Amino acid sequence: MRRGTLILAAVFALAAALLAPTPARAAYPDRPITLVIPLGAGGSHDLHARGITGIISDILGQPMIVKLMPGGAAMQGTTFAAQAKPDGYTILFTHNGLDLLVPQTRKVPFNSLKDFKSIARVNYGLNLFITHKDAPFKTMKEFVEYAKKNPGKVNFGHSGVWGAIYTPAVQLMK
Repeated sequence: MRRGTLILAAVFALAAALLAPTPARAAYPDRPITLVIPLGAGGSHDLHARGITGIISDILGQPMIVKLMPGGAAMQGTTFAAQAKPDGYTILFTHNGLDLLVPQTRKVPFNSLKDFKSIARVNYGLNLFITHKDAPFKTMKEFVEYAKKNPGKVNFGHSGVWGAIYTPAVQLMK
């Protein structure tokens, strides 16, 4: 009888432990999400982010806040995101050129291949060579010939050092 009572008590204790209420966790997200852009205002990343954050906010039921953090060839914002608590409330919105190339040229406080995980491809952009309609060249071949004959006279605009435009343009200028 004593053994039967002990087994019955153990079964009830186990059942009570399994059926006991557990603290409820709030569904993700339960507060605003910060979307860090390590580039300046008005660029393609800023414009794309502002276009999608409204849609994502509506779907998730929480605001998605765009936080522009330019500086240091995008390393200011990227470092901020890398050092944020990994709870899904800080998301880096960038392009792979900055985060893969810059760490190859200087010491940074993160490992872009280990500390980040890609969760979505948002857009695919084309890089274009655009010039004034009256420029002395109309094709890429003519542009290269002009640049060789006129050293120091060709300038180009880009979104930042080591960006998707900067690196190939520097190679082309060689």
